[in-house]
Formats: sequence, C-alpha cells, structure tokens
Amino acid sequence: MVTESASITLRDATIRLVGPPDRLLGVVCLDNPSAAQARIKAFEITQMEPVLAGRLRRCRLYPSRLLLPAHGSCNVGVETSFDDLAPPGKYKLKVRIGDREYPCEAEVKPQPMVEIQPDTLQLQGAPGERVIQELIIDNQGNVPVEIGMLGVSVLTEIEQICTSLQTALQETHKALQEKAEAGYETFLNAMVNRLASKKVDLLRAKAKTKTIVAPGEVEAVPIEFHIPADVHIGHTYRGKLRAFDRVLRIQLSANGGKGAEKPKGPRRKDESRKAQ
Repeated sequence: MVTESASITLRDATIRLVGPPDRLLGVVCLDNPSAAQARIKAFEITQMEPVLAGRLRRCRLYPSRLLLPAHGSCNVGVETSFDDLAPPGKYKLKVRIGDREYPCEAEVKPQPMVEIQPDTLQLQGAPGERVIQELIIDNQGNVPVEIGMLGVSVLTEIEQICTSLQTALQETHKALQEKAEAGYETFLNAMVNRLASKKVDLLRAKAKTKTIVAPGEVEAVPIEFHIPADVHIGHTYRGKLRAFDRVLRIQLSANGGKGAEKPKGPRRKDESRKAQ
C-alpha cells in the first residue's frame, strides 16, 4: 500500500540552502512514521522575501520521484534556482513538502560574471605610446564590477619561434661546415639569443577612468593600452589579455605613431621652382 505525503515529516526544524543564484543546494532528512509506503506529492516555495519575487526559476527534490518505506527515513537533495541577478545575502523562505510548510534559510553567494566585447582587439601605435580603445562591459552577475587595472599581456612577434629556429639552424649549419665542435651548443645558443633579442615588455591595460558597472548594466568603458617601449616599428605582435574570466586576443602593429615621418612623394611644381 502507498499513501500520499501527508504522513511525511521533516527531521530538521529548518531547511538550509547555500550557493550561487543559479544553484542553491541543501539536504533534508524526511521521515515516514506511517505503516505504509509514502510518496511525496508536492515540493515548492510558497513564500519569499520581496527582493526575490519574480526571480524563482526552479525548485525540486532529487530524486524527484521518491518513495519512502514504512517507518523509514531518507536524505534527499534540495535544489533551488533564481535568476543570475538575485542579490547576494541571506533570505527567509517558506517551503511546502507534501502537505506541510517548513521554514527555509537561503544564502545566495556572490557570483561575478562579466562579458566583454569585442574579444579580439586590433591595436596600432608607437613604442611607449598609450592607445585608447572602448570596450563594452556587460555585467551579468549579481555584484557590482569595478573596472580599473584590467591586466597585462605577454606579446610575441608573429612567427617568432619559426624565424628563431631558422636562424639557429643556419648558424649551426655554418658552424658544422667550418668543422666546429659541439654543433648542438651552437644551435641552442643561437636559438636562445635570437629569442632573447625579440623579447619585449608586457602590454598593460587599464580603464582610463575607474568605472563601477552595476549588476545587469552595460557600460562602454575607454581602456588605455600602454604599448611597451621596446617593440620594433614595423613589426606585428600577438598576445592574450585575461580580464575577469574572459580572454581577449590582441594583435599589435607597431608603427611610428602620431609623430611618424610621412613618406616623401613627388614635389609640387612650385616647390621645385623654389629649389632652383
């Protein structure tokens, strides 16, 4: 014989749930004091604080189809989900299990979650120059996000490894032709020296003005990229910038900057007459 859940009771006085907004978890111990098997008929949140109103997504026990044996008990998982913007904090709820209501304490943890666009950046500038580029910061988490120092990027010249390897092989081949000993030492020294000569300082990125982006808000934030002073004009570099939990891909083309000398073209007729 199987009865409905009216006979099922909760052993603990209060249900406790903890986690980020999209997954608060807890465990409850259910008792069946009756002489027949009992099935849970209902599980739902019946009352919550106003700040959480309209934010509930899901509320369930697992396993969802639970059958308690006569005079038996069982530990059951409880899962509740709110939308991503549910503010962090401790809240008092009421939960119905079967035909009875029980108090519930839910602790929503902070969950930073930021989207950044564009995620691929094309930068141009002179050695040591500061370049401004606007990034769209979308705060999809439940806590404010401060945009200050964004991070640093290790830059490598395009085909840096390949060109260094090619140079090292050429020098090794030349050394072997000259009957030099320890060709592998020549190769390693040439490879290391070539890589060292191409090493440049870190690219640094920070907000031009420190900005706070509230949960659920989107802001266009000017970001200042400080180009290393030791990059070589005419060379192109690539790197990755890790900001929050995102990775931005960067390509930097080093040029002469605003003060670069303009290429000389043919002189106008009046200029050539003055020269004469």
